[in-house]
Amino acid sequence: RSHASSAREVNLWAVPSCRLIVKLIDSPVVNAFSDGSHIVVTSGLLAFVRSPDELAWVLAHEIGHHALEHSGRAKLQDVLNRFLTATVGEVPQKLVQIESERQADQFGAHLLVRAGFDLQKARSFLERVQTYRSRVTTAEFARSHPSDQERLAALDRIVHEIQERGERTSPVP
Repeated sequence: RSHASSAREVNLWAVPSCRLIVKLIDSPVVNAFSDGSHIVVTSGLLAFVRSPDELAWVLAHEIGHHALEHSGRAKLQDVLNRFLTATVGEVPQKLVQIESERQADQFGAHLLVRAGFDLQKARSFLERVQTYRSRVTTAEFARSHPSDQERLAALDRIVHEIQERGERTSPVP
């Protein structure tokens, strides 16, 4: 495989109001993010995932950020926080972002099930991410995201809730 730089763009859209472009960037960092019009996935993340179900979990989480309009709210929150910091001093700004991550996880879990992917694979992915992050997590990430233990517990509650309604959390073999 050549290390020459190449860009790939994959367009995924089924509903005009939910148009998103998925971009792959060459980076060893295990990450993905949504800016409101793009989902960016790193080559490091693609090397890290072990199944299409795990990749679907990541994309469903990022689609959740888009569908719930977190990017627009984050920009507005940032402007408000800058104003408040300039006028009254530092303000705690990460609580809104942590709640956005929780909401994206919940949205993503339900989307994953409705799309026919295995939600149990999301749990194994998050467990591996927990181990990975313990080696590389920055303080900024820790302040802006729920803890991995909290995300796993929330995912377990979502799985239980979905199963209580009689829905399957994994595809029929």
